[in-house]
Amino acid sequence: MKLDLTKSQNSESVEEEQTPDSFPQHIKSIITSLRVVIDQIDSDFKQAKELILEIARRLDEEKLCERDQISRTIKILLKDKIEANKITEKWIEEYKRQYIKSVQRISIPTADQIPASEFEFIIPKEKYEIVRDAIGKSKSAIFVKCNGSKKFVRALADVDN
Repeated sequence: MKLDLTKSQNSESVEEEQTPDSFPQHIKSIITSLRVVIDQIDSDFKQAKELILEIARRLDEEKLCERDQISRTIKILLKDKIEANKITEKWIEEYKRQYIKSVQRISIPTADQIPASEFEFIIPKEKYEIVRDAIGKSKSAIFVKCNGSKKFVRALADVDN
């Protein structure tokens, strides 16, 4: 089968004419393998992104390095992968920026930054399961909602599951 890459006046473009089914079986097999590999690459990149964000989060939360040094630290950790052109420094910087934006958006103060009198409220024992459920679903924090009388209403995870 020979492909005609020229466009005649009455024919559609090659993109519209050719489908995987219009090729011989051995070519269809290669196309199928290629599509699987592309899907795997996409999945692997998403997983790598999540892991870079997780490293950034932990380095920051556990105060293992200053926030402005997170990208530099991750680049050092992945120096061999950068040199092998498997990942770029720009890629790491982009995910670090995403992490910083998410931290700034959430911006949850720590308990030692809030006076105890402003932080105190009671969670009745019958509501413990709601709190446990929110903790189980959360990525890094939960949000506790109280009514005007400072009575516990609900707890929400920082992510939707």
